[in-house]
This record gives sequence, structure tokens and C-alpha cells, in this order.
Amino acid sequence: TPRFEVQHGPQKMGTLRLGQVRNQLASATVPLDLRMKALLALQEVPGRHASEILREVMADPADDLRLLAFGMLDSKEKLINERIHVASEALKAARDPQAEYAASKQLAELYWELVYQGLVQGDMRLYALEQARKHVAKALAHHQADGGLWVIAGRMRLLEKDYEGSLAAFESAVKNKFPLVRIEPYLAELAFRRHDFAAVRRHMQKIQREG
Repeated sequence: TPRFEVQHGPQKMGTLRLGQVRNQLASATVPLDLRMKALLALQEVPGRHASEILREVMADPADDLRLLAFGMLDSKEKLINERIHVASEALKAARDPQAEYAASKQLAELYWELVYQGLVQGDMRLYALEQARKHVAKALAHHQADGGLWVIAGRMRLLEKDYEGSLAAFESAVKNKFPLVRIEPYLAELAFRRHDFAAVRRHMQKIQREG
């Protein structure tokens, strides 16, 4: 199947676009110093797209590229894990429902980021999903009207192929004032996975109009 490069608007990473970076890193004919510069340019790329390319580079025959890619991924994961530690301590120290809600919400978001950015794999990915699910439930128990938490719940259920649960979570997000324009892409993906291509077209048309 063809591989599509995701780019949003005219955003550049220095003088290189994401597709150019990927092509340079994959080419054995490009000098190593230019490939290193292309790799460093990924620091300006949103986490998920950068992580995918960094994992590809970790299989590169060039030692310097592999080590740099590993270091960049490790740094991203450590940064989030440090924030998870702080939020976990805040949850332990919470003495009222509002503090518990705030800490649980932050933990749900951080564990989801580990999964969404592709920073954890295997058993660690399963653990992060389990923790995200647990903390979403805890936070929603304190504040059912948090649309952002319902979106995270919907995205997790979409990932787990629980399409009915995903749709229900997204509907709850909209009912709780989360902007529909920000949910349309997930609804389009959900419709695609369910092979409801007429719904995919409707959602994509709405995205085009609202964009």
C-alpha cells in the first residue's frame, strides 16, 4: 500500500519538510552529515510522526544515526515519565475531590501521550493503556462533564477496535461541549474502520468546510 506523508499546512522544519526528512534518512546515497542534520530536524516535528521515523532509523546500519535516534526517543519518553512521577505524587497527596480529579486527568493524558506518540511498545504499551484507562475512569468519576477525557476514552476504544464504545465516548464528548470540529477527524476514522464510506465522505466534507 502507498505511504502517505502527513503535513499540516505550510509548516517547515528549518528548510526541510517531513517528507524530505524521511527520504533523506532512508537514502544510503545521502552523506552521513546531511542525514544527521535531517534526524535532528525531527526535534521540530510533533511526537507521533517523529517517533515513527526515529524507530525506522534505529534499524539503520550507521551507528551514529542509530544512537542519536535512540537518544531522541529515550529523551521524549523520560520527559513524560518525569511528569507522570510528579502527577502520581500529586495524586497520592490529594486531600479533596478537585485535587484528585486534576491529578487523575493529568495522568490519563500523560499515559495516553506515551501510547499515542509511539514511545512505548509491547508490555509497556499495554501497561500505559491500562493506566490511561484507569485514570480516565477516576477523573470522570469526579467530573463527568469533562469532554476532553471523553475524547481520550474514545480514542483508546478506537485503538482497541471497540467501535461502539468509541462512538459513545465521542458522543459524550460533544454533549459535554467539546468542539465537534476537533472530533470530526476521529469520527471519520471510526467510520472508515467500520467500512461506512458514505459517513467518511460526510465527515471529510465537514472537515473541509470548517478548516
